Amino acid sequence: MIGFDEQLLRVMDELTGDEPNLQILPLVGMGGTSKTTLAINIFDHPYIVHFDKRIWLTISQEYSVHEILVRLLNDGTNQEVSEAKLGEQFYKSLFGERTGSRVMITTRLLNATDSLGSQKPYLMNFLDEDESWNLFCHKAFALDGCPYPELEEIGKDIAKACRGLPLTIVVIGGLLANSNMEQEYWKNLVLIRGWTNRGKPRVCGIHDLLRDLCLKEADKEKFIRTPKVQRIYADKGDGIVCFLCGDQVSLQETIDVPEIVVGSQLTLGASGLVCETLSFIHDFKCTKEVLHRTPNLKKLKIVYLNKVEDWSSYCLYNLVHLHKLESLYVRAKDLLLKNIVFPTSLKKLDLCECKVPWEDMKIIGSLPNLEVLILRSCASEGSEWNPIEGQFSRLKILTLWESNLVCWRAENIHFPNLEKLSLSYMYDLEEIPSGIGDIATLRLIHVYYCSESTVNSAKQIQEEQQSNGNEDLEVRVYVFRDS
Repeated sequence: MIGFDEQLLRVMDELTGDEPNLQILPLVGMGGTSKTTLAINIFDHPYIVHFDKRIWLTISQEYSVHEILVRLLNDGTNQEVSEAKLGEQFYKSLFGERTGSRVMITTRLLNATDSLGSQKPYLMNFLDEDESWNLFCHKAFALDGCPYPELEEIGKDIAKACRGLPLTIVVIGGLLANSNMEQEYWKNLVLIRGWTNRGKPRVCGIHDLLRDLCLKEADKEKFIRTPKVQRIYADKGDGIVCFLCGDQVSLQETIDVPEIVVGSQLTLGASGLVCETLSFIHDFKCTKEVLHRTPNLKKLKIVYLNKVEDWSSYCLYNLVHLHKLESLYVRAKDLLLKNIVFPTSLKKLDLCECKVPWEDMKIIGSLPNLEVLILRSCASEGSEWNPIEGQFSRLKILTLWESNLVCWRAENIHFPNLEKLSLSYMYDLEEIPSGIGDIATLRLIHVYYCSESTVNSAKQIQEEQQSNGNEDLEVRVYVFRDS
């Protein structure tokens, strides 16, 4: 680890010491100081892998303790088990007769370590100028120094301007490594995170610290922020939300923007944005005004965290008028399909927690262009599913994730164009219908932590198909293993 060899050895010494009691070691530092990078290198180091159980867990700002415990146990624990019971099971699995357990965490908050009963936190330092230059050269040139004399001075200026922040040095050095090594190019930096099939930039991004700096400068210079990539994210409650930046505003702060020109691209304002993606909109109401302003919407992700007693006010029956909508994600508790009308243009439907009865799947199965169906986290309800012939005519991918389905009666005629079947955490399912294996287009069956009988049926289907000369069907199985 360039610039962090000493830190790496010191932290590993702490973790592999002879202290028999549990020790908690926090790595504390501001964003971009390589806390996570250091933790990953330690977690995968040969000196560390001798621990009989190692768990890596990422916890975001929004989290569920219940879901975290289920993931930590990773032993087929029923989702209905109480949080207290899960905590007890996890405690026993960690402590039991074990000695010398260690917990390493990364955090930006020094005061967060006080409640952990941890030892003295390990503070991540900034790099000095020499360390910054060495790391920069390693990332930009894959060498210990700069092989281009004409770039050395500007390179040192860039490394110094990063002010010892490892992430900034790594990002900029990585970008310049792919440059044409000319001074003019080195002053124009953009982080490309994704490319199109034609080799053009698709997604650009920056670290959250750099983003904060950009936003402060934008506010100072009175910039108008507009989604040039036509993608809007909003997570607001009641009130007026700016359609450009997603911020909640008062009526007095609103202005009428008839149109905004970004480069050569025309983006309409209050009369209707050319918006193609809305992601993770909470308590979305599909009113006529929304329809008017989003006629070109192609992707929509909506979330209802609280149980809704009266769906009529959310006007989800108006979704049918979004004639260009191709991908829809809905997370809602106990959503009755009578309260929502899907547009026939849908190609992908992802439902979460909706508890749709299996007998109502005929509504979804009748969508003429549906190619991908994902039912996750009790999106479906009931112990038996009997598909109807003539439906799901174009479905290529079917994912069932965490359902109480027991008996699934299906033949090849029910999913005539299926290419991939994915089953995860289907603990109650008795078996995969043997007729699924006779689907001519089927190429992959993915079984992830399901019942033993489901695993056996997947293997049996593969064996039967191989005996019939079908060598194209692949079966991937992941099962629980004893510690």
